[in-house]
Amino acid sequence: ELEVTEERRLPGSRRPREIKTTKMFYPRFYAQIMKFQVFPLLRNGEEPSSHQLLADITGDRGTVYERNLHDFLTDQGVECYHGAEITKTNPNEVDLLCVFEDSLKFIEVKYLMAPIRINDRRGIRELNEDFDRLIFNEVVEDSNRKAKGKPYPEKVRAWMGLDAGESFTSQVGADKEERQEQVFKEEWKDLDVEMYVVSNVVPSYIEKQGVRFLTDLEFYKWINNGDDSVLYSLP
Repeated sequence: ELEVTEERRLPGSRRPREIKTTKMFYPRFYAQIMKFQVFPLLRNGEEPSSHQLLADITGDRGTVYERNLHDFLTDQGVECYHGAEITKTNPNEVDLLCVFEDSLKFIEVKYLMAPIRINDRRGIRELNEDFDRLIFNEVVEDSNRKAKGKPYPEKVRAWMGLDAGESFTSQVGADKEERQEQVFKEEWKDLDVEMYVVSNVVPSYIEKQGVRFLTDLEFYKWINNGDDSVLYSLP
C-alpha cells in the first residue's frame, strides 16, 4: 500500500491538478517497482537500497509463513515441531519436523521473490540457483552470492544420528525465543525419513538429492484433501 501523487484534470478545469491517492501493489509488481527504480532506491542515501528492502520484506514474510504452516498442520492433527534445534552450539535447525503417514518428515519452508524473468530461461536458471544455494549450499563459480549453513540433507543426517531419548528444542509460539525441550522418540528411529521443501515458488526440478519440492498449494491439497497426486514422479 503506497501513497502516491497523480495529475488529474478535473471537470471544468483547464489545467491538471495534483491529487494524493492510495495505490495497492501486489508482491510481484512491488518487486518490479523496486528493481526498476520507480522509486530511486538503488541510491537511497543512508536508507536501505531496493535489494535490501526486498530481502528484509521476504525474510519477514518467510517467518510468518513458517508459523502459519506449522499451525495448519497442527490443526490437521499432525505431530509437528517448529524451528527444531538439536543444541544451541550445533543446532542443525529445521523449519518443521513432523510425524505422519508412518514417516518422519523434515520440511524446509521458503518464501522467495521470483525473478523478474521467471517465464524465460534466464529467470528459471536464477530461481534454480537460488534453491541450490539455500538448500544444498551450492553456488555457481561466477556468482557474487555466498552459500551459508549446512546442506539440508546433511542436517537431516545429523538428526537421524540422534539416539532415542536425546533432547532437542522447538519453538512453541510466535516468538522465536519461546522454546520448549522435546525428546527424540524411540519409535522415530523405525520410521521412513522424507525430506521436503515447501515454497510459494519451486525450481524446475521436482526432486534433488532425495529432497522433494512442493508449492504451498500442492502441499495444502495433499494434507487438507488427502490428495497425494501432487507427489507425481517423472519418467
